[in-house]
Amino acid sequence: MPYTSSDDESGPQEDWPARDEAMHEVFADEERWAEVLGTLDEELPFGEDDPEPEETERFFFIISRVAPGGNLFQATRAGDLERVKYLLGHESTDVNALDEWDCPPLYYACLAGHYNVAEQLLEGGAQCNEHTFDGDRIHYVSLNLHIRNLLRRYEARPPPLAPLATSMRQACSLCAQPSAGDEAPRPTYTDLVFVLNGERFELHRAILAARSPYYHKMLRTAWVPARGEAVRTLAIGGNGRLTREALRAILVYLYTDRLDVEMDEAGLVEKLAQKLQWPELQTAVAAERERRKCNFKRARKGGTDVVKRLLLRRQSLPPQAQLPAHLRQLRGWAAAEEERGNLAAGADFADVLIAVEGHFFRCHRVILAARSLYFSALLQRSDQLPADVLSGDNDSHDLLPAIKLGDVTADVFEVVLAFMYTHEMPTLGRRQLSSSGIDSLLSAADMYLLEAMQRAIADAVINDIEQSMREGTTPSLEYLLRLMITADEHVVPQLRDPCLVAVAMRWDAIALGEAPPRDCLVLAEFIRSVAPKEWSRIDDLLEWDVVTVAGASGGNIEGGGVGGLGFGTLLQDLRESYLEHAKAEPGAGRDQKAALFDKRLQQIAAQTADNFE
Repeated sequence: MPYTSSDDESGPQEDWPARDEAMHEVFADEERWAEVLGTLDEELPFGEDDPEPEETERFFFIISRVAPGGNLFQATRAGDLERVKYLLGHESTDVNALDEWDCPPLYYACLAGHYNVAEQLLEGGAQCNEHTFDGDRIHYVSLNLHIRNLLRRYEARPPPLAPLATSMRQACSLCAQPSAGDEAPRPTYTDLVFVLNGERFELHRAILAARSPYYHKMLRTAWVPARGEAVRTLAIGGNGRLTREALRAILVYLYTDRLDVEMDEAGLVEKLAQKLQWPELQTAVAAERERRKCNFKRARKGGTDVVKRLLLRRQSLPPQAQLPAHLRQLRGWAAAEEERGNLAAGADFADVLIAVEGHFFRCHRVILAARSLYFSALLQRSDQLPADVLSGDNDSHDLLPAIKLGDVTADVFEVVLAFMYTHEMPTLGRRQLSSSGIDSLLSAADMYLLEAMQRAIADAVINDIEQSMREGTTPSLEYLLRLMITADEHVVPQLRDPCLVAVAMRWDAIALGEAPPRDCLVLAEFIRSVAPKEWSRIDDLLEWDVVTVAGASGGNIEGGGVGGLGFGTLLQDLRESYLEHAKAEPGAGRDQKAALFDKRLQQIAAQTADNFE
């Protein structure tokens, strides 16, 4: 198991796991460690406040290293703050993930004494409650009191919500925040109300049915609304044992995958999970109750006051029992109804139709409004026509309202819906992964204000390229350049920058004449397409000066560069990416490589002067 502060520091070196490299470097050299201790000739001024800069400088012996390409665990052990920031910027990174030793990244940052890294992890949502099993271990192994004070500042914060749960939280009236000023409250599209002891719980049938087999059965049988009844109201808890706190906690969990309830109510929540036929939740609550009891007993022995609350994270349940999987199931029910051509209310609890190219997508207003500001405004302001007006089926009755969309194809909108319901990209076909297909997807994500979808599209494309390369298939230069232009137009650096790097890696072959002839023609067309509008003649490009472009050794960079602040032109950033790939150091060597790049670029452009003018 990992080294902890309870281990004998004077013990044999082999008791320390080789994985904890950062600590190993500090403690392995006994002479250096003794010298460091000798410099600490006075007691460190620990206190409740954050450490002052001069205080943290006393820990100069804590080595921070660079971990290029490392995962979050490796970066935190090494103290590589920039790598940690980069990894936390990706939605797929789980800051509370556990390694094979059941330790989160925060454990290693605190163990190694990397204060800034620990603070960055905490800002990213890392959990550190001292009265939980994982949090207690993190507090216990922290190198100094400064880090422990930092942990105590963050430990009362609830766990962060996943992106999908964050959106759905807005749709749950139980989680609603009061509107600021004269801001009008957003519609909730409630179609079900529970009443318990005089308190109303406004809910949505689709969410409850997707998350609980019990609710799904009751909503299809005993709780079916009467004809013309928009909102069904039900009085529950007739036996008097159900409390409002327990019901509220379980209902909020249905929308957010977060359970936060007092320990006194946890037993009732466990019984509710059993009633809802949700064994995964029941098991997770029971296990967390037992673990909390042990922590509470230990805390009381130490004379520590404990807030008796049970906090359950979404990772406590298997993926098939979490919100994305259940909403994917809901979308599957709707797709089955679409195949049958049903335009009326059905077993999928859909309440609106979206007409695209003659196809009617069965949707749920609560999800559309919660996931996209575009659809939230569209549902409030657009004229929702009966489906028979759009379909021409005037013999049908009780058809759902419909909205017609243009500027999007049915294939693309199906991908958009899949992402909105799950916050995950479905498997894309070859046609969708083509440069034109990616352009259509990015355009739709941009139009519907789904920035996260743009990032997900970029990840899907990059993963497909990497998989193709592992299988021995290299993407063509034309494909990479078209992707680069598309990503630049839609401002998606997650796709633009990797394409820049991939093209830069091929530049030497192009410059030496080792690339296929078609690559030069394609690159020349690319130059013509992306050259600034003021370059109206080929002579403008032939007079391209090193001083006017990004990358001069004087540091006069106009373009954003890969990973820079903002975007330069594609030609500028391609040049910078090539210099980075060539590992050109600042100075004469960098200027020489830049000059060679410019010369070859001019030669390629000159070959197609007729097309350029």
